[in-house]
Amino acid sequence: MATEDERYRQSSQYRLWSFTPANLQELRAKTNSLAREQIAPRLATDPPPDFLTPDEEIRLVKFFTVELIRAAQFCELPTEIRATAAIFLRRFYVTNSVMTYPATDLLKTSLFFGCKAEGFFYKLNAFSEKFPNTTGEQILAGEFLLCQGIRFAFDVRHPFRALEGAILELRRRLPDEETRINKAHARARDILKFSPLVTDAYFHYAPSQIMMAALSMVDHGLLDTLIPTPGQGGNASQESAFANMRDKILGAVDNCRKMLEEEPPERMTEYWGTSKGALHHPMKQLECNASSAESLAASSIELSVTRFGCLQRLEPLQQTGFSQGQYEESYSVVTIANGISRIVQLNSRLSHGFPGFRHTASHDRASTLHLVSDQEPWRGLSSTSSFWPLMTRELLVYVIDSLLSLVSRRLVLGEALPIGQDDAARANGVLSSLFLEEFLSCVFPPCFGFLIIKMKLQSLVTLALSGYATAQSRPNLTAALESENSTLSELSGLLRAQPSLLRDLGRLRNVTILAPSNDAIKDLLNDTAVARMVDNDPSSVAAILQYHVLNGTYYASNISDTPAFVPTLLNNATYANVTGGQRVEALAMGDTVSFYSGFRQQSNVTKADLNFTGGVIHIINKVLAVPKNLSDTAIAANLSAVAGALTESKLATNLTNEKNITVFAPSNSAFANIGSILSNLSESDLEGILKYHVVNNTLGYSSTLKNGSLTTSEGEKLNIVIHNGTVFVNEAKVIVPDVLIANGVVHVIDAVLNPDKPSATANPTASTQEAAFSGASSVSDIPFTSGVPENTAEATGLSPSTSTEGAAQATAAIALGALFGGAALVMNF
Repeated sequence: MATEDERYRQSSQYRLWSFTPANLQELRAKTNSLAREQIAPRLATDPPPDFLTPDEEIRLVKFFTVELIRAAQFCELPTEIRATAAIFLRRFYVTNSVMTYPATDLLKTSLFFGCKAEGFFYKLNAFSEKFPNTTGEQILAGEFLLCQGIRFAFDVRHPFRALEGAILELRRRLPDEETRINKAHARARDILKFSPLVTDAYFHYAPSQIMMAALSMVDHGLLDTLIPTPGQGGNASQESAFANMRDKILGAVDNCRKMLEEEPPERMTEYWGTSKGALHHPMKQLECNASSAESLAASSIELSVTRFGCLQRLEPLQQTGFSQGQYEESYSVVTIANGISRIVQLNSRLSHGFPGFRHTASHDRASTLHLVSDQEPWRGLSSTSSFWPLMTRELLVYVIDSLLSLVSRRLVLGEALPIGQDDAARANGVLSSLFLEEFLSCVFPPCFGFLIIKMKLQSLVTLALSGYATAQSRPNLTAALESENSTLSELSGLLRAQPSLLRDLGRLRNVTILAPSNDAIKDLLNDTAVARMVDNDPSSVAAILQYHVLNGTYYASNISDTPAFVPTLLNNATYANVTGGQRVEALAMGDTVSFYSGFRQQSNVTKADLNFTGGVIHIINKVLAVPKNLSDTAIAANLSAVAGALTESKLATNLTNEKNITVFAPSNSAFANIGSILSNLSESDLEGILKYHVVNNTLGYSSTLKNGSLTTSEGEKLNIVIHNGTVFVNEAKVIVPDVLIANGVVHVIDAVLNPDKPSATANPTASTQEAAFSGASSVSDIPFTSGVPENTAEATGLSPSTSTEGAAQATAAIALGALFGGAALVMNF
């Protein structure tokens, strides 16, 4: 039987995540360099500012790892899930930079994906509700990106099991040392739950070595008991070999111990952005002064802590009852912890007051400072900026008698540092003092907001970590579209005709807009069927536009040859009955990035990666087709037998009203092949056969299917076999995958499934499969097609899969599907 270490050495974690210190340093330097190259051309500042160094990036990743651990504690997640999620996050940022990917978003995605990797059921809605201003769709949007970053290695081996085994062995060897062993056990476990997760221990050492390092920090004598010094009087060569092996093990353990000692569990509070954490070192000094009777002439002492702040763009308040020209602003506080700054983005709610009145509003166990003024109070700042950084000093008064008793706080606004302003405007940034009576630090639940990164004090720059460039260097949506007027003027016109939609789109963040070119929109408007639809239902225009907005920022480089099914903003129940928004399939084949929509309509990207304040825009050559219901799609896909059978069995309406369905739809020839038995079926028999092809409450896209079984709407099993990228369902083969419909997805198969043969399983290597209906013979006329309307406009992209399309469902996609399918799909509800 293989040992735990042997299994670790055979794991993808060891093959893909293990580095020497030199290799890891080199890899991080390369990642940092590539990020600079991506960001620099997009910055408006000239010369470019000082970027984060690799060491500064490591500190930020460490900081967010601690935030992840705190969030996991708040969600009451088991220890191994916390550890798995933390290592997912750290591994992602080995080959990705915090300057180009939002740690705030990846943190929550890593945590939820860690639940899946460890087989822990957590409903997505319940999980997202743990975090302010967070939706399930936002959490899921980064999953594919995360999986790419961790190289699809989902099985993380931890030192916890090794520790439990070591403790059992120590209790056997030292039966009289129960108290000592229990104390060491508890302390070592505390160390393992924090120290290796915020260091590089997992990248350099085996789980057993990390365990022994933690044990040696607590009680080195117990480690010696586990690895004793070789005795005397035995075989000299064996003793020498054992001694050499022991020295190597202890050498590695000692190096690991030194790494863990840099981050003891007690440091956790220092990373968290609270005043207590930020003031850890000043308070320690204050305690020393008090113990030596120094500085005790007064009954209280005032400490000054530098902070950074963020002012979001001022918005006029006409709609709130204030007179025109007045502005309301929420001021978010940044806490400095170990030299790293972050914004605690608190919930904001307007509290009415008089113009010029500065006050606080307390809600949700947190406070936000609101500023209301009859003019923009920050001189020299452009009203089109998204947010501005500024420096502050926080003055905190403590009572000497109880050193941790905070009696008052005063936040003094210092120099404002607007980005992209001239020196004269910058010099006008000195602001007035604000007096706060309420505690502004972040409290549970954890808040994850923007970062203000202190690159250099003389050149403070903001990197809004929801994209590649600073918010100030990106145009807003309207300006971005107008910059491509020769290609996107038709789309701009459509949006101007939908002012509420344009306003809503302009406010979005972390989205991808698929912008149809002028030719694409003209082709659409010249379609008489589309013209009739728009005349009959003007809201359809908004639905089409919403379907072109993806939740999440997806640069062309993020899209691979593994199909990804990305949720969109289309949630209107008239057009979509899919949890999280109707999907679009994203796929890259060679140098071509394509998006597939209803009827497998293929839209190719003709110009990619146009940045704007809300994310990124890709120009596409065809308008996406909003998926239709099952019956309409079946007719368009020349699946007239399916359409007719649904009508004859009276299932069409029921299946249209279901949510999140997966349908395995037999082709016309599949029905014809067993036509001899279909004419004698009763309505209930036909209904039973059709229901055997439907899976409820599961969105089984091709990249989420895995070897195993699915449960049909009647509770029966469908056996799924995936071989070389081809999907088999019982004896049938999927010949056209991923046909999107309004309430789910359809896969076209080459045979009708038999509910009386639930154990049928395909033999992928056989030239032909066993017949599902023995004794059936083919007929020349396609069954159930009498009275079915002819397809007057055949849908594109619905021919059987080619080998190239099959190759897109690579082995990595199947491994990914083991998580995106199953648990992920269940958790969407």
